[in-house]
Amino acid sequence: MMMRPATPEDADFLRGLFSDVRGADLVSVEPVQRRTLLAIQWRGRETQYAAAYPRAVDHIIEAEGRPAGRILVDETADDVHVVDIAVAADARGRGLGGAALRAWCDRADESGRTLSLTVAPGNPARRLYERLGLEAVAEDQTAVRMRRQPKEDIRA
Repeated sequence: MMMRPATPEDADFLRGLFSDVRGADLVSVEPVQRRTLLAIQWRGRETQYAAAYPRAVDHIIEAEGRPAGRILVDETADDVHVVDIAVAADARGRGLGGAALRAWCDRADESGRTLSLTVAPGNPARRLYERLGLEAVAEDQTAVRMRRQPKEDIRA
């Protein structure tokens, strides 16, 4: 697994990844309508992310030299916030998302910052986040906000 900042050449991959992840929820929608709906959702989500996290940097997760996922990260002086993480369906189950998130945990530890993210309550990825040391700090019906304190022994 390797990570690199996204470039303009990654735009088609990122749009396709979004469709891959979100399209599974729309299997009952006619294909033309599904493509239109996914395009609208993609633009809306990217606009929302840009407004809420103007400093966030998109990183491409690569496996075997090919794009396999994304992790969008907003870094501040006190926190490394994972805005979004997604792995393509054909690359899931190989530990790529976990490896990418561990790398960001290490970066947060090295700089003495927390790592935070938000996950849907029923998302099975929550178990991975908990294994990596993230704890729920707030929860409602739509979101679980999680935070991981930096490892003390690394900062010392």
